[in-house]
Amino acid sequence: MNLTTLTCEQQNSIALIRFNRPDKANALNAAMWQELQQAMEWADLEPSVRAVVLAGQGKHFCA
Repeated sequence: MNLTTLTCEQQNSIALIRFNRPDKANALNAAMWQELQQAMEWADLEPSVRAVVLAGQGKHFCA
Protein backbone atom coordinates (compact mmCIF):
# COMPACT_ATOMS: atom_id res chain seq x y z
CA MET A 1 0.00 0.00 0.00
CA ASN A 2 1.17 3.50 -0.80
CA LEU A 3 -0.05 5.59 2.16
CA THR A 4 0.76 9.24 2.90
CA THR A 5 -1.27 9.93 6.06
CA LEU A 6 -0.94 6.53 7.77
CA THR A 7 1.68 3.92 8.44
CA CYS A 8 0.70 0.30 8.34
CA GLU A 9 2.71 -2.72 9.39
CA GLN A 10 2.11 -6.27 10.46
CA GLN A 11 3.77 -7.77 13.51
CA ASN A 12 2.96 -11.48 13.74
CA SER A 13 -0.85 -11.58 13.60
CA ILE A 14 -1.36 -7.92 14.57
CA ALA A 15 -1.85 -5.09 12.07
CA LEU A 16 -0.54 -1.82 13.48
CA ILE A 17 -2.12 1.19 11.77
CA ARG A 18 -0.89 4.62 12.87
CA PHE A 19 -2.14 8.09 12.02
CA ASN A 20 0.96 9.84 10.67
CA ARG A 21 0.33 13.59 10.72
CA PRO A 22 1.87 14.50 14.10
CA ASP A 23 2.55 18.09 12.99
CA LYS A 24 -1.25 18.51 12.60
CA ALA A 25 -2.13 16.62 15.83
CA ASN A 26 -3.15 13.74 13.51
CA ALA A 27 -6.20 15.72 12.42
CA LEU A 28 -8.49 13.64 10.25
CA ASN A 29 -8.83 14.90 6.69
CA ALA A 30 -10.39 13.43 3.54
CA ALA A 31 -7.17 11.67 2.47
CA MET A 32 -6.76 10.09 5.89
CA TRP A 33 -10.33 8.77 5.88
CA GLN A 34 -9.77 7.17 2.47
CA GLU A 35 -6.46 5.64 3.51
CA LEU A 36 -7.97 4.39 6.77
CA GLN A 37 -10.62 2.57 4.76
CA GLN A 38 -7.93 1.05 2.52
CA ALA A 39 -5.87 -0.07 5.51
CA MET A 40 -8.87 -1.63 7.27
CA GLU A 41 -9.92 -3.42 4.09
CA TRP A 42 -6.38 -4.79 3.74
CA ALA A 43 -6.42 -6.02 7.35
CA ASP A 44 -9.82 -7.63 6.81
CA LEU A 45 -8.67 -9.47 3.68
CA GLU A 46 -5.27 -10.55 5.06
CA PRO A 47 -5.86 -14.02 6.54
CA SER A 48 -2.87 -13.81 8.90
CA VAL A 49 -4.18 -10.66 10.66
CA ARG A 50 -6.09 -11.47 13.84
CA ALA A 51 -6.24 -8.00 15.44
CA VAL A 52 -5.84 -4.36 14.47
CA VAL A 53 -4.29 -1.71 16.70
CA LEU A 54 -5.07 1.89 15.74
CA ALA A 55 -2.63 4.44 17.17
CA GLY A 56 -1.27 7.91 16.50
CA GLN A 57 2.28 9.16 15.91
CA GLY A 58 3.45 11.92 18.24
CA LYS A 59 1.70 13.22 21.36
CA HIS A 60 -1.89 13.16 20.06
CA PHE A 61 -3.99 10.19 18.99
CA CYS A 62 -6.07 12.31 16.61
CA ALA A 63 -7.95 15.58 16.36
